[in-house]
Amino acid sequence: MTSEGIVAVLAAVGVLIGAGATAFIKVLREVRKVHKIVNQQRTDMQSYQWVLTDSLRAHGIAVPRDKSVEG
Repeated sequence: MTSEGIVAVLAAVGVLIGAGATAFIKVLREVRKVHKIVNQQRTDMQSYQWVLTDSLRAHGIAVPRDKSVEG
């Protein structure tokens, strides 16, 4: 293999590694965005459940304990 061939192979490998790294970073950013959205929705849901639970208790309605969070 000539020196030009070796340079071409090294350049191709470099481009492949760069493209893979770029794709990985883009996927990681999207995963973080989705994770943030899901976490916010869960936080909002928990806050709303607390309001509902407090309202039920304020009106004398017994609210069972949430056994799903017990260890």
